[in-house]
Amino acid sequence: GGFQPARLVYRRVPTAKADALHRGAFELEPGQVSPVIDTKLGLHILRRLGAPRDKQVQHIMVARQHPRLAAISSVQVQQMLVRRRIMSLRVAVMNHPQSWAEIAQKASDGPMAAEGGRIPWETLKPFRSLYDVVLGLEPGEVSAVVGSPWGLHIFRRLP
Repeated sequence: GGFQPARLVYRRVPTAKADALHRGAFELEPGQVSPVIDTKLGLHILRRLGAPRDKQVQHIMVARQHPRLAAISSVQVQQMLVRRRIMSLRVAVMNHPQSWAEIAQKASDGPMAAEGGRIPWETLKPFRSLYDVVLGLEPGEVSAVVGSPWGLHIFRRLP
């Protein structure tokens, strides 16, 4: 019973308009209610649900610059190989989600590969595009491929 707030989705809102909502939502502690937030979209009052600070994700990255690519002179061929590699890793973890840690340890160029790619989601906060992807994942869900200046990434929110 009672009022059930809708789940906020920021992907469809232009970044400039969503910034106030984003800041408002993630500066709150679980259970806390925001003051009125005035945006071009209207007036908003937000209440933080749950405790997403406990959210854990796994990460696999294929680096854009890697010694194994140095012998290839064509940048387009390097980019194609990096994309092909991350896509094949995504297929592998989608088909065998229980093997994510093992796949990350063997194939990820990411800094947390030795830990099976497991990272606290809040460490991604400084990297807005990656953080937004992780924030939108449901438990057990694997992200689409996401690019960054360092490489191509896939994430899975742990159940």
